[in-house]
Order: sequence, then C-alpha cells, then structure tokens
Amino acid sequence: MTNTPEKSDLTTFKSSKGNDLFYLNQVFPDAQSVFQHRAKHLTELNEDCLFVLDANVLLDTHLFGKKSINKIREIFSNLKKENRIFIPAMVAREYARHRQDRLIKVYDQIYNEISGLPGIDDVKSVPNLNVPMLEHMKEYAELLKSREKCKELRNNYSKEVENFKSILIKIRDQLVNWDWKDQVSDLFANTFDRENIIDCEEPGKAIQADLDWRIRHSIPPGFKDKGKIDDGVGDLIIWKTILQIGEIEKKNIVFVSNDVKLDWTIKAQDASLGAREELTYEFYSRCHCHFQMVNYESFLEIRGAEDEVIGQAKHINDSRLHSQITEFNIDDLATGLELLSYCKKIQKLPKDTQQFIDVMTSNQFRHAVLKMNGLINRIRNSDAGELIDDVRLSVAQISLQKILFNIKELSAQEIEDMANSVAFEKIMIAVQQDLFRSEVIVQEINLVLRRVLTNKE
Repeated sequence: MTNTPEKSDLTTFKSSKGNDLFYLNQVFPDAQSVFQHRAKHLTELNEDCLFVLDANVLLDTHLFGKKSINKIREIFSNLKKENRIFIPAMVAREYARHRQDRLIKVYDQIYNEISGLPGIDDVKSVPNLNVPMLEHMKEYAELLKSREKCKELRNNYSKEVENFKSILIKIRDQLVNWDWKDQVSDLFANTFDRENIIDCEEPGKAIQADLDWRIRHSIPPGFKDKGKIDDGVGDLIIWKTILQIGEIEKKNIVFVSNDVKLDWTIKAQDASLGAREELTYEFYSRCHCHFQMVNYESFLEIRGAEDEVIGQAKHINDSRLHSQITEFNIDDLATGLELLSYCKKIQKLPKDTQQFIDVMTSNQFRHAVLKMNGLINRIRNSDAGELIDDVRLSVAQISLQKILFNIKELSAQEIEDMANSVAFEKIMIAVQQDLFRSEVIVQEINLVLRRVLTNKE
C-alpha cells in the first residue's frame, strides 16, 4: 500500500508549472465540513445579518432620484443604529477614486444636451402663402389665422428653448465647481465613520502572497482581475476585510454589490446563483457563520423599499450592463446566429453525403468560425467579458480553433477522396464534438447580447 503524505507536506508537491498539486486540500481542508455547511436563504439572513457594501453600490446611489434617496437614507439610518452596516476601507478608497467618473458622465450629458438643442433656424419656418385670388374663400381665411398661430408658436418655442438652454448652462457651471455637498454625500457622511469603515489588518506581504496563490490556482476572489493595474488585489483586500468583520462580530454577512463578479458568484446563463462555494466555505470555516451576496435591487427589496425605488435600482443595474457592451451591436448578434445556423445544418446532414462535405469545407463556414472567434476575442478583451465566464469563453475559442485546424488543410476534393477512411471519420467526429461545445457557449453569448441590446432599445 502506498503511503499518503501528511497534510502539512501536501504543499511541497508541485506541478510542472509550479502549482500546488493538492491545492484543493487548502481550499477545503476539512472534507467532512463540506457536507455540514448549508447555505441560508437571504430571507433568513436578513433579520440579524451584517450588510457590507461594495464601492459600486455607493457610486450607483448617486444615480437615484430624491424620493428614492430618502428611502435609502431611512434604510441606512436604521441599519446604522443597529450596528449592521459596514464598508471595508478599500471600498471607501475605490469610491473616492471613481466618484469623479459619475460627475464626468453627468457633465458630458448636460454638455451634449446643450450642443444638441435646436436654434431658431433649425425650426422649420411657416410657409408665407399669399394668394389674393383666394381671399373670398372661407378656408383661405382660416389658413391665414392658422399661419399666424404657427408663427407665434415658433417664436414661443424658440424663446423657451433659449430659456431651457440657459438653465442647462447654469447647471453645467455649478458642476465645474462641484464640492460634493449633495444629498448622497451627506447620506454617506452620516452613515459611515470610524466605527463601520474597517481597514484590513493583514500585512501587505501576506496579502500579495495569497493573491499570487489564488491567481495560480483560480481561487476567488481576485483571480479574474489579474489584468488590472493592481492585479486584482482590491477585491482580495475587500474579501479579507469581510472575513475580519465576520470573525470579530461572529455574525452572518451579506455583501451588497452591483458588480458582475464572475470570481465571486456562480453564473448560469444570464442569472447569478449566489456566492461561489469556495467563498461561502472559507467564510464558514473562519467565522462559523454564513456568507451571501446580493445586488442593490435585492438589498432594497428585502429592506422594505417601495416598488418605485426597486424599479429605479433595476434600471440603474440594467444600464450598467448596457454600458459594459456599448461597442457591441446587432451585427455581433448575427455573427453568433450565423454559426449556430451552421451547427444545426451540419448536425442534420449524414456524414457520407457530398452536401455534408461541401458545407464543412465551404469558405462561408470557415468565415463564420473565424468571425465568431474574433467576437469572443473582443468580448474577452472588453468589460463585457465580466458577463460571461472566461473559462467558458476559452473553451469555445479552443473548440473553434481546433475546427479550423482540422479543415483548413483539406480541400473539398481531398475530403471526398477520404470519405470512407478512418482518418476522415476521426476528423468529422472531432469537428462535430467541437461544434457542440462551441454551440452551447455561443448560445450563452447570444443570450447576453440579446438581453442587453433589447434593453438598449
């Protein structure tokens, strides 16, 4: 019988790439507790849990109307009195860094409105019809009266547009000297202080070492953000602060975030199924309590906000998704549909027919594969990559590249000659398998694109 290494020795076993072979033993050190840990429903947690807010929640609060802000103030105030609302210090720092972006967006919106307003010359003039020979007609007299009314309306419209423009300019000028003495900033100043803004106490070197390990082994959080300027350390610091709060307070925690965090949440099609198992287990093993994640909309709902406030939160969240893929359009949706059409067509054709061979080796099919591969590249290199699991995108790309590899060297005649050979059979089976893998993920991509493009309209 082979002797198994002691638990303490497991980290010494490395793969050829230097990764820990037994990394899951570190992620889930107590295998028995995996079956003891049961996630709690949000309604159960709501009664006495702590709420930790993400930076994007603070930023998005600036987008609510006055009535909604009053309700949010009431919710925050009640949680503050109960010592149940917190933010990591890293969240406050990220908010400070990015809140100017909200101001820039508002300024740009006002500026574009001013630039786009029509002047008097842009409003069509009223035809100056003058036909004396028609003066005896009753209708002609009515026409002249109507013309005078149109002229009056045109002049009044022009004056009102100028008034509208002057008000916009005054608002724009106030934005230039914005001092953040607004209702939302006052709300935050009255909610967050030294008592509930928590700094992470773990040393920087330990955090960096942990981040490197998590990135190498794709362990949340932070590994999805390795391309960022800080390598994703911000999310890890926030997570370690959440763990710190949980250990001190010994209470369940609900993390409220409007960000699409694929290395925090379980993603299926266009729905989030809650926090990832690695995170809920780590929190449970460290704090002996439960951890869950919700978006701003769900947070406001469970805290008793009115439908109007919840609807505004949903609109803000949807707008975030729209802006994340503004560089994508209906043509990109057509790219996915084109490849899906080929997938269905190829699946229906018998492999031993000339039609099957012609479709497989056609330039049109090859171009459809190339276009889809290019679209996935664009998605992975844009903010839209946050909407779809990068691992699945990678699987689709590998499948598409294997399809291209299997057919690019073969002309229609060469494949026809091979139609009854074992080599041909292997190639066709491989292509069909790769088509099936990519088809499922292309459908997922199209669902996301369709949802966002539909809402955009």
